[in-house]
Amino acid sequence: MTDSRQPFPTDCRHASGKSTPLDLAAGQRGESIPMKHIALVGLLHALGALVLIAPVAQAKPPKNAKDHRMISRYEGSEILAYKQSKYDAYPLLVRKATKSGGIEKNLSSTTSIEGKVTSITYQAPPERTTLEVFRNYEQELKRHRFTDLFRCTNAACGGRGFNHAVASYTYFGEDYKDQRYLAAKLSRSEGDVYVAVYAAMHKSGAKAENNRVRVQLDIIEAASMDTGMVKLDPKELAGEIAAVGHRAIYSIHFETGSATLKSESDPTLTTIATMLEQKPRLKLLVVGHTDMKGSLEHNMDLSKRRAQSESNSASFPA
Repeated sequence: MTDSRQPFPTDCRHASGKSTPLDLAAGQRGESIPMKHIALVGLLHALGALVLIAPVAQAKPPKNAKDHRMISRYEGSEILAYKQSKYDAYPLLVRKATKSGGIEKNLSSTTSIEGKVTSITYQAPPERTTLEVFRNYEQELKRHRFTDLFRCTNAACGGRGFNHAVASYTYFGEDYKDQRYLAAKLSRSEGDVYVAVYAAMHKSGAKAENNRVRVQLDIIEAASMDTGMVKLDPKELAGEIAAVGHRAIYSIHFETGSATLKSESDPTLTTIATMLEQKPRLKLLVVGHTDMKGSLEHNMDLSKRRAQSESNSASFPA
């Protein structure tokens, strides 16, 4: 992720001959600067003034921002950002992350969880340490009987790479020297719940906001998405395959870690079978997919077995 704060690349000199950094806006890009602007800059420096770049403004949280029903805020904290998705994939960090470039460059350190995702960014009250704030969240998770998946502190998390991967740069950029993280899981019959808690001492913002602990709290309630919302049509399916050469289908579901098809897959498999009846000369290559859990060898074998299950259920020709 790119740092939005720009350096002061231009070297200007006072009448005294001392060098002072100055941002010249258009001059940074090698563009010409009108003489009146140069005169103004000269006047500012003659008065000992320094031109600074204003920090990026942080958007206000939406009006519906609120604490999650399971895990509340540290007392006295304020919400800085809030987002909730009814169904999404969340890359939960369960290992050290050291690569620069954000979460996209550290996916090997994550496990993907799908379900309802609630993300809340808090700022704790002044004169609190990351340890104090973090311990309170830790105790709250224990009270709800969460079990640890991964925890780390400071450099053991991966330093700067972890900081950029785990939370928004807007609120946590470069705050990696005092950071703490915990990923935990609660197993429930109605669906597992995963929590990621990240606390860091904010040092890279405006003076009034520095030396305040910020917390990123992400809660993922694992669940199956609503299926059958898009109906496949045999003729449209055959037409797309003829035009493009392939079609990805996401409404075929399996039991976890298994090649056993779930019953909600039946309408899609019936549509594929109907298409094959209408196009008896059509030959298809079926490719199955898995998530990132387990070894490569296990997932390759599972993909093949799932593809075979699909072929058998939809009456694909051998």
